[in-house]
Amino acid sequence: MGIGPATVKTIVGTTFVILLSSLMTIVKHYHHCQA
Repeated sequence: MGIGPATVKTIVGTTFVILLSSLMTIVKHYHHCQA
């Protein structure tokens, strides 16, 4: 089975969400420490 464009979009989308959530967590902790 080959990897189709839909699969690539799903992988990229999932990775983006994970990175975004991780970034938000880091930002929250950073602001919490600064306060």
